[in-house]
Amino acid sequence: MPTLTVSHLWNQNARGGSWSPYVVTVRNDGQTTFAGTVALVADTGYGPIPLGGFPEYDAVVIVPPGSQRAVTAYVLESANGYHAELRDGQGSVLTTARVPTSGGAGAAVAIVSDVPQVQQRLDALLRSQSQLDAAVSQFSAGQAFPADVVRLSGLNAVILDEFDTGSLSALQLRALTDFVGLGGTLILAGGAGARRTLGPLPGELVPLRPTGVGTASLAPVAELGGLATAVTAPVSTGDVAAGARVTLAAPGGTPLIVEAGYGAGDVVELAFDPLAAPFDGRIDLAAAAWVQALARGLTGVAGSGSMQLGRLGFGAPPFGGPPVGSGPGSATGYPGYLGQALAEAPAAASPPFGLLAVLFVAYLLAVSGLAYSALRAAGRRGLLWVVVPVTAIVCTAGAYLAGFGTRGADFQVVQVQVERLAPGGVVETSEFDGVLAPRRGDVTLTAPPGALVTTAGSAFGPFAFGPFATAGDPARITVANPAGVTFPNVAVWDLRPVQTLSVTHGGEGAGAGMPIETQLRLRAGRLQGQVVNHTSRTVHDVQLISPTAHVALAGSVAPGATAAVDAPVTSSTVSALGGKVGVGIPNGVFAPPSARNAGQTMVALAATEVAVRPGEWALVGLVDRTETLRVGGERPHGSGRAFVVEPARLLSVDSAAAAAPPQLVSTYTSGTGALIQVYEQVVPPGLAGRVTLTTSLLPGKPPTVAPSLEVYDQESHTWRAVTGSAAAAPLTPGEVADGVIRTRVTSDGSQVQVSLSDVP
Repeated sequence: MPTLTVSHLWNQNARGGSWSPYVVTVRNDGQTTFAGTVALVADTGYGPIPLGGFPEYDAVVIVPPGSQRAVTAYVLESANGYHAELRDGQGSVLTTARVPTSGGAGAAVAIVSDVPQVQQRLDALLRSQSQLDAAVSQFSAGQAFPADVVRLSGLNAVILDEFDTGSLSALQLRALTDFVGLGGTLILAGGAGARRTLGPLPGELVPLRPTGVGTASLAPVAELGGLATAVTAPVSTGDVAAGARVTLAAPGGTPLIVEAGYGAGDVVELAFDPLAAPFDGRIDLAAAAWVQALARGLTGVAGSGSMQLGRLGFGAPPFGGPPVGSGPGSATGYPGYLGQALAEAPAAASPPFGLLAVLFVAYLLAVSGLAYSALRAAGRRGLLWVVVPVTAIVCTAGAYLAGFGTRGADFQVVQVQVERLAPGGVVETSEFDGVLAPRRGDVTLTAPPGALVTTAGSAFGPFAFGPFATAGDPARITVANPAGVTFPNVAVWDLRPVQTLSVTHGGEGAGAGMPIETQLRLRAGRLQGQVVNHTSRTVHDVQLISPTAHVALAGSVAPGATAAVDAPVTSSTVSALGGKVGVGIPNGVFAPPSARNAGQTMVALAATEVAVRPGEWALVGLVDRTETLRVGGERPHGSGRAFVVEPARLLSVDSAAAAAPPQLVSTYTSGTGALIQVYEQVVPPGLAGRVTLTTSLLPGKPPTVAPSLEVYDQESHTWRAVTGSAAAAPLTPGEVADGVIRTRVTSDGSQVQVSLSDVP
């Protein structure tokens, strides 16, 4: 009998509510060819009731003797994960397999390298020498890297180190570029082999284009990791790209770490190679380098599934936990958004009361003495046994047509489309569909080519037990391109939800900039500037959303047009539950279904697709909906709304309250066991007067030792101690040099908040 194994492609433990790829492998050591089916089946257990239920993923496999076949399926993760089943041609289960529980639980990181088993080295290094919990996987060869960015869904970061990037095809390079543009993190390693790794990459992905190799001290890297060293290492030298920032430099000014943004993502380039000497002989120094690279790229990144429901006493949040991806597929929508959005689905209207009354009276008369009298008068009383059932059938059919037939014989779909825009004409479409069938039986759907598909969506509050709760048998999804979905035994006009994720390339503002360009400044409580629409579609109701504000920018912006903005910033109404990094939860999520609440929550759903990094706002606009789903081989009658979304940043602000939170750049444990965290705080352009650094304890267990705060002077290269856990520290010019403040917090593990305040 063939053997069956299953694993997570990203070597990551199950994380409910996120897109997750499973790899199922069938090995045939027998003498004959095996033909059967592999299936991924969701495990049941505690968790929010899924909207529509978790489907089963099926794939036909034919495995010749002495070979194996691997099937990759992208699923929306259940709260308890999936297991694999191997079935024969008659559908009988031959064997089952479960995913090993040795994977990481934190950020999902994939390294692309020609170094064998480098993922094991990096994973062991992080586990033994740091507190960073990451799930590390490896693309060991160029052909293994996806040529479609949607196949990178669920990843937080991609690392390129000691790899011949020239082996990647044009489609693979585009997938890597799209990954960053859609919010992913790219970490590049330089050193002596920098040109081999970085030379073939597009210019927008290389903050420091290597032109030579030099030698520089690693003392700054060591210091941020709580170490002291005088060693040097080969570093790549060259020109810093426009818009990039040198975030760490050697004493002579040679760049060691350079960062740059592209689209919604971030590129962190190390001028040195953490896999080469002297790092290969100093695991503590290698760990410090990797932690700093990953911390810079991933600090504060959180998909929309990252709400901490555990704070409310729900236990470990089954739908979320930071971070839930930051590239494609990073947002799954807060539980409740989808149910409220689908509240716009056309309800099954009640048939006309008068017509039903007439049919009922006619039926009573037809099967009573009237029928008997008429047949007796005609001398055909024997036909009564035929007339009564025929009359019942006719009246029943009339009632059915009055109640259901008036809605038509076509499938109906209510849709919510969220189109996330990125540079280069990239459009990531998250689509939520509610399908209503006009007749009983199996319903088959076809997803767009290349799309990920599921029939599960999170439900919360009144929708967990309302009309959108789980009903019917689980759907079956065929692993193919395009994927097919079958809903078995669907009742008449019973709603079935479908969710798809796809990425396309078009003319939506193709270029290095964002398709909808914002040039906005915050002045005296007002947003001023302009919005430029580089896309080919008119965008309506353009809004800017932050954690605490909701600003209407323009009513309508035509293709190629520019809209002037001068709008007050008003606080938005959000739930006390809070939200993820970028967007709070509107109270309408928990209100009864209505058109107003549906519209409000759909805007919030769109906003959760972006604003996943500190300091980002969500730009949301309404556009015309596109038809992508096929039901029964045809385009169904559809209704709904479509939004375009982008992350946006302000050019300048005049209040420290609008500054982005500090970025964690390093974390380590001191010799006494204290937790030490190093942060960098960007001072936004336009701040009037001086700024003060403020620290405070977040709610939680009282600390055993009061946290201490130190501020770094970039001119004297020294740390200055600030006394107290809630002190306000006026900063010197050297401590705000280059518009960046570096702080170091020492604590017993208590959560400490560091923020900026204005000084009059």
